[in-house]
Amino acid sequence: MANDHNVTKGCDEGTEPGPAKEKGLPPGKKLGLLLIAWSAAAVVTFPGVVVAPLLFPIGLLRFFTTAPVREPASQFFLVAGWLMYLGLSAAACLTRRQRVYLILYVTLCFLLALNVVGCRIVFSGLAGVG
Repeated sequence: MANDHNVTKGCDEGTEPGPAKEKGLPPGKKLGLLLIAWSAAAVVTFPGVVVAPLLFPIGLLRFFTTAPVREPASQFFLVAGWLMYLGLSAAACLTRRQRVYLILYVTLCFLLALNVVGCRIVFSGLAGVG
């Protein structure tokens, strides 16, 4: 019966009570994934990304509305869109928690995908102009 104590003793050695610490992604991997997301968005929106890269967030607006780009609300959305993309990218780079990074990354990818669709809508409209 004395051996029963020794059998179970090894299971709890070295563990501390409390929640397990979440391991974060290495900074290089986080940057690499962000680079892949942004590169994919740039490639899919070609040639627009070359012609007018600063107008990229207008694609997200165009996905939801057909308001003219010269409207003050559209110009505000352009600035807000870039701030949102920069904020999401920076927050993803700076977070140390893997779960938070993945939430931010998936959100960024989803918004980039909607933005790309909006850009394609803009391009298809421009093709009919000429």
